[in-house]
Amino acid sequence: MTHSDIYTIAVLKAQELVTNTIEEFSDLVIQLSMSGEFADVDDLFNEGDEVILSVNDFLHSSDVRVQTIIKLLNSLRDARQMF
Repeated sequence: MTHSDIYTIAVLKAQELVTNTIEEFSDLVIQLSMSGEFADVDDLFNEGDEVILSVNDFLHSSDVRVQTIIKLLNSLRDARQMF
């Protein structure tokens, strides 16, 4: 395997890791928000109800942890653009 092959494989692996991390952090923002600051909203839904939420729904959260994860997400999204 050449250095070029190894480099290409490493770049592809990095892209995959960044994409997976973005997805996981996005899920965490929703879970933290809906079990914390927005728990009263979560209580309006029944188990099995389909509700589609995104990180954008929580951009103005007052939860410091949620805001920290959103900042990390933005950094990861910026980094993904470099690949």
